[in-house]
Amino acid sequence: MKLNLADTRLTRVTCRKSKRTLFSFLFFSIFSITLSYAQGGEEKEWKKDPGAASISAAYAITLDNTQPLQEHYRADISHLSFADKEAAKSFFRQLNDPAWTIKLAWGEKNIYVILRPNELTRTWSVDHWSQQLQQKAQQL
Repeated sequence: MKLNLADTRLTRVTCRKSKRTLFSFLFFSIFSITLSYAQGGEEKEWKKDPGAASISAAYAITLDNTQPLQEHYRADISHLSFADKEAAKSFFRQLNDPAWTIKLAWGEKNIYVILRPNELTRTWSVDHWSQQLQQKAQQL
């Protein structure tokens, strides 16, 4: 039996491509799992011991000013009349801002307001944050 040199090279190239593909697959799988885990951890963080907030029928969010400023607040939305989860999600997505994020917990009938302090907002009081949230609601 005669060994063909071209077949040997082709086998090596195919083997290298398979290894690269396998490595890429493993890398992206591990990366995706890690990213999913990290995002899940963030969710738990913003649900952990939030401050109190309220939301009016006009959708004005007010943070509890009897306590020091916190990064996370929870407000009950059970009194608001959203047709369904998607309607609520769409509305609260419009209230998001670079300085804060609003997360909907439809099953709990709550929203979570996550403040994102930056150089501009670092010195804002609880009342100032509330004013900014209320102004955003008025714009809608």
